[in-house]
Amino acid sequence: MKHISVILTLIAVTALSAGASVVITPEGAGSANGYQNVAGMFDAQPAAVPTAGALEDPTGSGFGFYTTAPRAVYVDFGADYGSVTIEQVWLALKQWGTNPSGAPQCFWSTEPDELFDGSDVAAPDFFFGWEENTGATQWLQTWSGSVTPQHQYYIIAFDGTQGWTNRSLEAVFGGVPEPGTLCLLGLGVAGLLRRRR
Repeated sequence: MKHISVILTLIAVTALSAGASVVITPEGAGSANGYQNVAGMFDAQPAAVPTAGALEDPTGSGFGFYTTAPRAVYVDFGADYGSVTIEQVWLALKQWGTNPSGAPQCFWSTEPDELFDGSDVAAPDFFFGWEENTGATQWLQTWSGSVTPQHQYYIIAFDGTQGWTNRSLEAVFGGVPEPGTLCLLGLGVAGLLRRRR
């Protein structure tokens, strides 16, 4: 059993050194101003970060809206928001529907509201800036890079001139946990096995 615990710890450290992206599921998502089904962004998360290609069995309740009034949504990365690095963002898209339009204001905030103030920090636009006509339901990568959340909440604020696609079924953040996260995971599993002896 001792050998198994050591192996599991080494697996965790190896995964970190390989830089393998994992699915980062937010703790929550909702409306910061006005109603929209943003919770449907993350209700059917895949086990692994997607790759481009057709979806054999698309899941998720979907989300999306076009608006002529100011609205805003938030994505909650939790109290440990600084423990991950986001490297890629994917959308599962239906074949038919509308593409996004305009450019919303995106920022990291300490509160789930649409007001950019105080310590708020500008954030990448994860979900806009694409126009894709697909022949089937498929995954589309909408962002790549490297960013660590600067605050707990990711805010997308609309001034009434933008529209979000109604083709989205699910959104996925892919990234890498901080070094201590994977190391502690391996040590935690090892400790559990030792206690079970």
